[in-house]
Order: sequence, then structure tokens, then C-alpha cells
Amino acid sequence: MELPLKFESIQHYRLLYDHTISREELSESVVPDAMPDVARIMEAESHAFLETQACAMGRVDFSGRISTDILYYPEEEEGVRGLSLNTTFQFMEDVTGAEESSVAQAGVRVLSCDVRVLNPRKLLLRIGLLVSLQVYQPEELSHNPQPEQDEGWGVERRTVEQTMNLVLGVSQKPFAFEDQLNLSGARAADRILKCREQCTVQEARIAGSRLVVKGSVRLHFLLWSQEDGMFQETFDLPFSQIMEGGRASEDSMARARVQLTGWSYTLSAGGSAISVSLDLLAQAVLRENRQVCLLTDAYSTRYPMELSVAPLHCIQLLDSGQRRQSLREVLECGTEPQTVQDAWASVGLVSQSAQDMTRTLTADVTVHVVIGEEGGHLSAVSRTWPVSVQIEAPEQSLLEFQCTLADVQADRISGGVEVRLDAQFAYVLRQEEQVDTVTGLTLHEEQPRDCSGQPSIVLRRVQAGEQLWELAKSCCTCCQAIREANGLEGDSLPTGGFLLIPRGR
Repeated sequence: MELPLKFESIQHYRLLYDHTISREELSESVVPDAMPDVARIMEAESHAFLETQACAMGRVDFSGRISTDILYYPEEEEGVRGLSLNTTFQFMEDVTGAEESSVAQAGVRVLSCDVRVLNPRKLLLRIGLLVSLQVYQPEELSHNPQPEQDEGWGVERRTVEQTMNLVLGVSQKPFAFEDQLNLSGARAADRILKCREQCTVQEARIAGSRLVVKGSVRLHFLLWSQEDGMFQETFDLPFSQIMEGGRASEDSMARARVQLTGWSYTLSAGGSAISVSLDLLAQAVLRENRQVCLLTDAYSTRYPMELSVAPLHCIQLLDSGQRRQSLREVLECGTEPQTVQDAWASVGLVSQSAQDMTRTLTADVTVHVVIGEEGGHLSAVSRTWPVSVQIEAPEQSLLEFQCTLADVQADRISGGVEVRLDAQFAYVLRQEEQVDTVTGLTLHEEQPRDCSGQPSIVLRRVQAGEQLWELAKSCCTCCQAIREANGLEGDSLPTGGFLLIPRGR
């Protein structure tokens, strides 16, 4: 006979898939008719925009667009030109267990950008992409089991209290805004050479049943005018979004990010303002510690009983925080720089290595600088340095981290440019433990235990390492009966001592 159990349930999300995918996109692009012929590429920078993502049976599909800004010297013309080219990308990733009800969160960034001139009207683009993909599956966690009825079956249960770090909400929200940005002072530009964006989340918290996400989008424009030559303008555009908070409480830990899914910008007729339109996607994962009661063993003092057991992966939060590391290096230019026209940095591959109880987190940081040389000639130089921090972490623990960069400070020195920036490593450290839990009980009521020939109480010596639960189970009695017969208050047993073991009832 199967004994029905009544469980309490918690609706949560299980992390089904967490992987990083790298791929190189290769394409040929024709220079638009309105643009002059390309003589030489000075610099190129790509931006990846995630446009669609969807879960299907056993896979996740996502696609987007790559916008590549190219600074080049045209043939038979003075000055620098800016050219923007668009290409598309598509990914289909096999994810075992994915369903239409699964929730995918993908983040796309550019690892590398290389543009070559095939001829004055055709360019070869080689773009390296890195996609971080997490897939969550909604599930129900059953805990705190209780028999729906107790008709004298003599069932004893062993339970453990466990703190689990559960994902209680996975939320996404697209949003957009438009603005007109006025150039500083009395400046006016003849054309926009390129634009760079940086999305930053400054706050993510639960208020009531909603998630509030606040931050800003920094837009950095490189412009050109006949009067001033190349110059920069930077704008910070704040945002505040209210998202679904799932089942998380105000004690939950929210991890949020915002990424661009599209943009457009145009220079006003007089060149003194820029009209921008931004499409963005806010993504959030809400985790919270919950106390659960798990049934790990059971037996009957009256009947033989079989257990149905299933493993449960319990994740515990060990630590979370941030580490900051400064980078200060000299970027050799091979010539004497007269001015620094532009400087920016990007995060490439990230990795972690473990030694004993220390985890080293490393990010490859590439710094790009556009310098003005003698005679007004412009050139671009770049170099990559590894930046590392160390975190204390137990062996076999799970450590997630991401690295973001502050603005680059660049000053010309003899023979090169001194660059300074801060790299911020945000990390979350968790421990996973597998607990075998009882999911079902089957009693063989047709085979009751025959205790008629057994004494009502026996004297037994406690063996080394013997536990109260195992002793009671082997003797078909209950833990409380042994405690009462021997005046015990807890579960510890006197090794080598003698205990009175009452017969089970």
C-alpha cells in the first residue's frame, strides 16, 4: 500500500543550462554609394545587438545585428570619414531539457573586430562574438512532507532543515526612449564618425511585488568638423524601469543587466544636436534563501516499508561581492603622439583558475587609443593586458563573475600614451550539495512484523560511531522511546555505554 504524503511546495526556476558560446562572423560589405572610396582603415569598432531569443523543444534560437563603425582615410580627400556597416548573426544552441516554457537570457558582446580593404569599394569584416547563455526551467520544489493520514502504521520520519538559494524570479523587459542631445558650448559638427555605448545598472531591488532597476546609458560620440577637426562628446542618459518581481521578497538578491538591442542617431541640420533613439532589454534574476524541510529516511515499526528516493541538488549562497583592480600601463605608439583623440577599452576572454582555497579571476582587457601625430595625421594603436583578482573560495564551489570597465584615462608621454582604468569584478560564490530525499512510501501491510516473542526491553552496548536514528531503525523502535527510557535529551549516544531499547509498538 502506498502511503500518500502531503508536501508544501515552492515555485522556483532551475538553472538548466549555463554556457558561453564563441563564434566568428565573416562577411564582405560594399561601401555605400554616398561614401568616398576607402584608401586605408584607421580603426574599427563593432557593437552586437540581441534582437530575438526563443526557447523550443531541446534548443534555444537567438539572432541579432552587428553594427561596425569604421574610421578610414578616403582616396583623394582630406580628413577622416566614418562608415557604419550592418551584418546579422543567428545562433541555434542545443539545450537538453529546454521547452517552450523555459526562459532564456542571452548576453552578446564583441570579442574582436578586424576590417580589411579588399578594394576601395569592398571591405572584409571578421567579427568575434561571445554569447553568455543561461536557460531556466520553471519547477516546483516539494518539501516538508507529512502523511495525509496516520492509522497506526508506526511510521518514523527523519527530516533535515536545509537553506537553499533558489531562483524565484527570471524577468525580462524591453524598453525604449528617445532624446535630443545638445553639443557642449557653441560647437557644431559636420558629421558623426562613430558612437560607443555603455549600459550600467546602479540599483536593482524588490519593492513590494515589483523589481525596480535603475541605471544609465553612456553614449560617447566621436565627431568631425572642418573647424575643430575630431572631437568628443559624452552624454549620460538615466533610466528607471519597473519589472515583474516573481515570488521574491524584499530580502532577495537581484542580479540585473541592461543591453542595447538597437539604436539610431542623426545629426541635426545645424550640427549642434544629435537625435538618438535607443532600444534596450533589461534582464534580471532574483535569488533568495529559503528554509526547506527534507525527508531523508523513514521506516515503520510495524510493517516492512520501501522508499522511493530521488536526488535533490541543494545550492547554498556562500558569498557575493565586488573586487576592483586598477590597470596602469604605457601603450607604445612607435611615434611621438601630439594629441589623444579617443581612448576606450573592452573586455575579451575571461577565465578562472583554482589553487587550494584561492580562485584567480582574469579578464583580458584591450585598450584602444586614437592619437594625433605631427602634421595632423591620425593613427590608432591597441594592446591587451590580463587583469586579475583573487577570491577565497572552497574547492568544488561554484563561482560566477563578470568584469566591467570604467572609462579610460589616457595621457600622452614621450613615445606613447599612459593609460589608466579600473576593472570591477562582481562575483557570486555558491556551494552545491546533493541530498537524497524520500518522495514516496510503500507499506507491506500484509506482512506485519511479529514481535510477540521479543522481550519488551533489551540492554545494548553502544558501538563507536553508532547514531540514534540508525539504532532505533535497526531495532524497529522509535528514537523518542529510547530517549525516554534512558533519560537522553538529544541524539548523541554514549560510546561504549549501555542503553535500554524498548520494543517497538
